[in-house]
Amino acid sequence: MTTVRPCTSGRARNASASFLRDWRRAAERPVSAQLCAIPSVPRETMKKLIAMLVVTACAVASTAVAATYSTEATMTRQLDKGTYEVVVRVSQLVERNGTVTEDLISQPKITSSPGVPASLYSGLQPSDRDYKKKENVSVDVSWPEAGKRDFAICTVVVKLGDKIVSKARMRVTVEEK
Repeated sequence: MTTVRPCTSGRARNASASFLRDWRRAAERPVSAQLCAIPSVPRETMKKLIAMLVVTACAVASTAVAATYSTEATMTRQLDKGTYEVVVRVSQLVERNGTVTEDLISQPKITSSPGVPASLYSGLQPSDRDYKKKENVSVDVSWPEAGKRDFAICTVVVKLGDKIVSKARMRVTVEEK
C-alpha cells in the first residue's frame, strides 16, 4: 500500500503560507466594480468589432435553423390486381411573405403484393456533383399478408446528401379502390 504524505520541505511550507496570507488580505479588501473601456482599443474599433460579432452570430444562427418537411403517405388496396399501392408525398415547408407554403421534393409510388416488403429510392446518385445539395428520399414499406388484419408500416427518410434531415415512420391504413 502506498502512503501519500504532504511535502514537508521548508520552501513549500513558506510558499503555501505566503499564498494563504495574500489570499486572506485580498479577501478582506472591499471590491468595487469598475466598468471601463480598455484604453488601448479606440472606441470606433470597439464598435466595429462588436458589430462584426453580431453579424457573425446572426449568420451562424441562420445556418443552424433546420428545414421543416411534411410527409404524407397513402396506401390503397387494389383488389382487382391483388396488390397494394403506396404513394408518398414529401414537401419542404418554406415561409414566403409571412405565409407557409409547401415545395414538393418527391412523390414516390410503390406497388407490391401483400406480405412482400418493398423499398424505393428517389434522388441523385452519390457520384453526382449536386448530390450533397439536393434532397433524396427513400421509402420502405411492409404490410401484412393477404387476409391478415394488421397495419402497414411506412418509413420515409429524407437526406441532404448523406445527412438525414427528416425521418418519419407511420402506420398506414388500407383503403379499398
